[in-house]
Amino acid sequence: MQSKSSIYKSIKENFTLFVKLVLDKDGRISTEQNSEGNLVYHAGFVDGEFNYTSESDGCSYKKILCIGYDLAVNLAYAHKDFVRFIYHDGGLETLDTRKKLEFLKYVRNTPELFGTQYILTLIDSDLPDGVEFTDEEIVLTLHDDGDDGLLFKMPSW
Repeated sequence: MQSKSSIYKSIKENFTLFVKLVLDKDGRISTEQNSEGNLVYHAGFVDGEFNYTSESDGCSYKKILCIGYDLAVNLAYAHKDFVRFIYHDGGLETLDTRKKLEFLKYVRNTPELFGTQYILTLIDSDLPDGVEFTDEEIVLTLHDDGDDGLLFKMPSW
């Protein structure tokens, strides 16, 4: 049975590995207690001294770091009663092609190893050239050309 400190350590390690594999950067998660006694979480890129840098302050990196955090938490709880799926909308938006490819490689392999289903929605134009999904990977293709392209099978308003 994992202790709370080992789960926290696992979350930190999973996040660091995600940042390294997907973004080829050094990342870190830390927490501190504020004056009201609440936890404040910090996640971002670190320099050689393990100090946070401003590089992760932009919208693109914040989004992918949030995705990495979600995955890190889910994977850390893989051996407990916990949610077994993660859904992200537009996870590829604004990433450069190399990072998109690394991200797709990561989410195609890692969550499944831990018994987690990963669900990603994206627009075709965000998919890097040459990347295709198998029929097993595509659950639904949304479109405006008939009821079969609607998520909830109800007419638009």
